Amino acid sequence: MNTITKIVGVLAAAVAASSVFAQTAPENPASEGSSGVLGYRYVEAGFGLVDIRGTSHDQEATGLTVNLPVVANIDVALDYSYNWIKGHGAAHSNTLDVSGIYYLDAGKGLKPFGGVTVGRYWAPHDARYTWATFAGLEYQVTTALSVSGSVGYNSDFKRGNDADYWDGTVTGRYFFTRQIGAFLSASLFEGGDRGLAGGVTYKF
Repeated sequence: MNTITKIVGVLAAAVAASSVFAQTAPENPASEGSSGVLGYRYVEAGFGLVDIRGTSHDQEATGLTVNLPVVANIDVALDYSYNWIKGHGAAHSNTLDVSGIYYLDAGKGLKPFGGVTVGRYWAPHDARYTWATFAGLEYQVTTALSVSGSVGYNSDFKRGNDADYWDGTVTGRYFFTRQIGAFLSASLFEGGDRGLAGGVTYKF
């Protein structure tokens, strides 16, 4: 479910939106002691690395996610990432996405989910609108630890290019308190590229 040049603007929008959605989201998600993130207001910031198969270069990225429940069983997530390859000025890029996520509480800590994403990618010599669809499962192991897995298909609105690909991601989250936690994700992309990301999560 995981990838803003104007981060401050996105944060401001998230703060304003959180007050609008306050009646549909838990008033104090931390009081429930859940290690999952579906159905909760949270901000997540992280750093990622992709090992590009067949080259000696790695792609690095920083990212920010804001998740907001809008109605029962539906979340909206805003994602921004800034990506670069060291030593390649033209390889710097930005991605801004919005995702709609539908999930079910199946009991026993299980929440299957699915969603769609639309976004904008821009780089020094390229810009395009993108879309993706994904499905997965979140499992709350304990009140402090959760794991999730998802499979996604990514593309853009142009024909005749190589932007289409599948990916799979496994994420583990551990909450040190009821609001503050950390995550670690591992991804495999169609074609053999591999990714690793980690960061911090704050429920609000």
